[in-house]
Amino acid sequence: MIVGATGRGAADQLRGALDRAGASVVVERVRCKPGGSQVAAVLPDGRAVLGLPGNPVAALATLLVMLPAIVDGRTLRTSAAPLTAPLANAAEVAGDITRFLPARQLADGKWVCDNTIRTSHLAGLIGRSAIALVPPNAADGDIVEFMLLPR
Repeated sequence: MIVGATGRGAADQLRGALDRAGASVVVERVRCKPGGSQVAAVLPDGRAVLGLPGNPVAALATLLVMLPAIVDGRTLRTSAAPLTAPLANAAEVAGDITRFLPARQLADGKWVCDNTIRTSHLAGLIGRSAIALVPPNAADGDIVEFMLLPR
């Protein structure tokens, strides 16, 4: 895994390094926020490379979403059933692309997400138990997937 340098700016060197190494890029970008600049590739010797965005929350969300899929695919393991539940404030937090947002479960069992997060700081994850994958244009009560945060 490599953190940072996954974008397309002048200072972002990962994609060029993958090209020079002869890697096959499997995931070029993902239509999500944060974390869209993630990249997954396979080196000529078969090793997998997962490039995580430089912002800490984006890196963690990408890791939680992509790493299990890579491990499952490379080991032929059957993927675990995802944790899904209704998101009480989905309309408030949804955008025009999938959003990875810190989420918490309320005492009454309902799940809610934060509408604003600071991807540059992990403090936004304090008191949160999952990252919700909120699909575009979601409505309140829609079923969404949750990636549990490590404890």
